[in-house]
Amino acid sequence: MSKKYIGLILLFLTSFGVSAQDGYINNSGTDSGIKERIKERLIEKIKEKKESSEARGEEKKDGFRMPDVNADTAMAKLAKEKRSKIFINDPRFTTIKDLEYGQHPREKLDIYLPKNFSDKRPLLFYVHGGGWSNGDKDLENMIKEKVPYYTQKGFVFVSIAYPLLPDPVSIQAESVHKAFNYVRDNAQKFNIDTNKMVLMGHSAGAHLVSLVGTKGGLGNSPVKANLIISLDSGALDVHAQMKAVGNISLWKNAFGVDKEYWTAVSPYHHFSSSSVPFFIVCDQKRKESCQQAESIKNLGQKYSVNVEVLQISNKNHGTINGDVGKDLEYTKKIDDAIEKSFN
Repeated sequence: MSKKYIGLILLFLTSFGVSAQDGYINNSGTDSGIKERIKERLIEKIKEKKESSEARGEEKKDGFRMPDVNADTAMAKLAKEKRSKIFINDPRFTTIKDLEYGQHPREKLDIYLPKNFSDKRPLLFYVHGGGWSNGDKDLENMIKEKVPYYTQKGFVFVSIAYPLLPDPVSIQAESVHKAFNYVRDNAQKFNIDTNKMVLMGHSAGAHLVSLVGTKGGLGNSPVKANLIISLDSGALDVHAQMKAVGNISLWKNAFGVDKEYWTAVSPYHHFSSSSVPFFIVCDQKRKESCQQAESIKNLGQKYSVNVEVLQISNKNHGTINGDVGKDLEYTKKIDDAIEKSFN
């Protein structure tokens, strides 16, 4: 067995936690001996991971059976994401980084303050996507266009981080609501007009802002805001989504198999006359996204809550988010909805 081949095997086994310290791998012995030791240790490690996985799957939080998710996988993906450093000393606005709104390591937010405005300013509160397991508040593809665009329009722009899976979606919604309340409670400090507050989220973030705009993340009251902007969420109706694609790991990891839990974290199932008005953007190629958007619109009509739906054919799931602040014709439609919610 060549050294190169053994090296590749060792690199692979490291992902299972196998190391020379385990006593199974060393530089001596015959090829057959090495193979046997590798086989034994690999079987053991796979068994350990399976048992660990099963144990996590039996855990319950908030009274619901939670899905099995490997936190290490989420963090590894997150480490590869490119973070934006371009706004640290940007002269167009004032940047305040990593304000803690809670005790979880990811309960932090960044605030971007507009310059040359003396009166109180409207708020745009942004929640990133990432399948409830990835993403962060300062990734370029999340905020690169939005921050300069909206601060130049006089908005205070807030981008938050929040717990990721295996912290359940319900806990993530709590964090979003908590972060929003933190900003509201400190509105005077940041010169924010509490009568002009908008939440925007993309993908998983769109689901979370929609949930806190209907049920709320803290108790059963929605956030006090003017508008929820949902950018291409596929989970406005969690029951409908899980029936359609619940066998796919992305959705199974987020929502598990407990139908009571689906209801608990489904914006559709908590929409009422006290819900915040919605502006929903959906990709026509993602049928489930637009179907659920129209379902929310129907509830808006039922409960006399303004809900607008913008179905888009010339963008995809990513550009629906990334083009906000870049594609001015598209962005104007969002801006018009924001302005309407202020009047």
